[in-house]
Amino acid sequence: SWKSGRQELSTKGVDSLIKVLAESPDVISMEFAAAALANCALEVEGAGRAVSAVPLLCKHLNSPRRALRRNALMALNNLAKHAKLARVMAGQRNVTDKLRALCNSPDKEERKHAETAMRRLGD
Repeated sequence: SWKSGRQELSTKGVDSLIKVLAESPDVISMEFAAAALANCALEVEGAGRAVSAVPLLCKHLNSPRRALRRNALMALNNLAKHAKLARVMAGQRNVTDKLRALCNSPDKEERKHAETAMRRLGD
């Protein structure tokens, strides 16, 4: 059916985005991949796949590029909207430590997204 075809496409799409996030030498491509993952993370199927990108997204929270940091943060935030994934993420110290640190960010929007994510993780 078309639904399974769409799901297969979204699975491949998410995997491709994760690959770009992991391996691309081009930081702008990484920024777009993180933004696209943030969108994929809104849907349950996409989020289930995208959760494997959590360690990579956390790594990009240290990026000197504001857009990459913010897009990675939005992807984590959107993943945390799903209760099951939030529980998994809450159990990963690297996630909670990075988000907690961003709660003190001088950037107001970053701080807001980090606080929202922490709330969703139940912290």
